[in-house]
Amino acid sequence: MILSPLVPSEARIVTDSWKFSGPGTLDRMEDCIKTIGSAGLYVHDENKGNILASWAIVLHGGTINALHTHDDYRRRGYAKIVMETVSRYAADDGLIPNVQINLENPASKALMEQIGYAYCNRVNWVVYHPQ
Repeated sequence: MILSPLVPSEARIVTDSWKFSGPGTLDRMEDCIKTIGSAGLYVHDENKGNILASWAIVLHGGTINALHTHDDYRRRGYAKIVMETVSRYAADDGLIPNVQINLENPASKALMEQIGYAYCNRVNWVVYHPQ
C-alpha cells in the first residue's frame, strides 16, 4: 500500500467516478490537486502494478470531496486512511476541514464520526481535532 497526493492526470479518474461531476469538474479537480491537496491510496497488483484504490480531494475553503473507493477494495479501511490524511492536509494549511455527506448513508456517517468529524448541520460535518 502506498499513500501519496494525486497527480493532476488522475483528475480524470476522480471526475469519472464522482456522481456529482458536471461541466467544469475536470478542470476544478485538476486545479485542486495541483494547489490545495489530495490523497490517493495505491495497492500493488502483480499484473497491473500500482492501482489507485481510494482517494479524496480538498476543495477551496477546506471542503473535502470526491471520496471514493473502488468496489474491489472496499471494507479494508482505505477510505478512513485517505480521509484522515486529507483532513490533516487541510488543517495543516490553516483550513477548517469539512465534509458534506448524505445523512441517509450510514457508512459515510460512521466513517466521519470515527475520524473525528462532528455533525454540525444538515449541510456540513466539521472536524474538531484531526489526529
